[in-house]
Amino acid sequence: MKTIEALPRILRSLTAKKKELVNTWLGLSHVEHILSKRNIDTEGFTQSFACGMYEFYLDLVRTKGERSEPCRVRSELLDFLHERHISAKDLFVIYTGLKDTLVDFFLTDPEIMDELKTDPLFLHKIFTETAEIVNNNFSKLIHEYTQSVFKRQEELGRYSKLIEEHVMLSRTDKFGRITQVSDSFCEVSEYSREELIGKPHNVVRSPDVPKEVFKDMWETIQSGEIWEGKIKNRKKSNGFFIAHTTVMPIKDSNGEISGYVSIRHDITDKVNASVDSLTKAYNRRKFESEFASLYLKTTGTDRSLSLIVLDVDNFKKVNDTHGHLKGDEVLVKMAEAVKRHIRSNDVFARWGGEEFVVLMEGAVLSIAVEKAEAMREDIASILFKDLGHVTCSFGVAELRPGEEKDSLIKRADDYLYRAKREGKNRVIFK
Repeated sequence: MKTIEALPRILRSLTAKKKELVNTWLGLSHVEHILSKRNIDTEGFTQSFACGMYEFYLDLVRTKGERSEPCRVRSELLDFLHERHISAKDLFVIYTGLKDTLVDFFLTDPEIMDELKTDPLFLHKIFTETAEIVNNNFSKLIHEYTQSVFKRQEELGRYSKLIEEHVMLSRTDKFGRITQVSDSFCEVSEYSREELIGKPHNVVRSPDVPKEVFKDMWETIQSGEIWEGKIKNRKKSNGFFIAHTTVMPIKDSNGEISGYVSIRHDITDKVNASVDSLTKAYNRRKFESEFASLYLKTTGTDRSLSLIVLDVDNFKKVNDTHGHLKGDEVLVKMAEAVKRHIRSNDVFARWGGEEFVVLMEGAVLSIAVEKAEAMREDIASILFKDLGHVTCSFGVAELRPGEEKDSLIKRADDYLYRAKREGKNRVIFK
């Protein structure tokens, strides 16, 4: 490559006009359209990538293509474009825009025009000396990006296969109609893909789940937030599976919710190991584990933690007079009534015998008392054949600053036995 004496001066001019030329480049309609389509902020793209790539190409020309150090901005840009799903074709359009901008500069710059008056071949020499360097690097860039796209597509294909086989995934439109399900979801639910696509998601809804849970879910996801919780689902055979469920909104290019994606993790076996077989409430061991976790989470913060303790009144008489099967029926119906009033994140457990507990994170005392009253009224309204009505007594307490777990349990238990002494079928909280 022969040396052009004027080249250093031209490069200095290009460096001085960097900001102006970069803005011109990214302002080209076809470049601007690509950035806008992918919601890429032009100002941020300029500062993070465009200026660095502009300087990189000037440096390539300055060193006659012998730049030894790798360009950090170049590799970061490729990663960024991958994340935004920019195609190799779009990358070609973006970089062609840079070349077009430089060509326009050469054709309109006053200093270059002066050189043309004395040497008509000057512009041709500039292009001959620099085009090979820039074009070779540009071709390598496109090839590298294309190959990496193919590689990532192969990886995505492998990930998609793993998801299909091992992750219970489903997608719906914004009205809750199923548009996509994974093989794993079909296998666990026992429905075929054809039986699910186009159906409302409540096809797998278990009647055991309180309506309030789904109301809370819909309010959360429709507001653009992510919902998480444990949900009991119904299988085609009328069996059930319990899944830790995460539901996320999908938004279109305008930021509007266009649908939802749900990811479920089957925890049926884990839950069964921690559930009381009769009432389907948590067992005591599970309650103690959850209590320890929530206690650590709330201690030293302004988060509330309240405890409800309840006990069936005169339960020994029920067993002695009507038998243990009737006693079991009472416990089951009572537990069902409690479940109708707890929130999705409340911990409901059988403490022992006919005594149960409800742990309520984020609930102040007044809220817990209100819930306990609703439970008490619901239970008292149940009519048992050959038995009549059964009542429960309640003790309610809220964790005090610095209070130990055992102290909270003792206070709630003391309130429960005061309720028993004062006539039963009542809620005591102070």
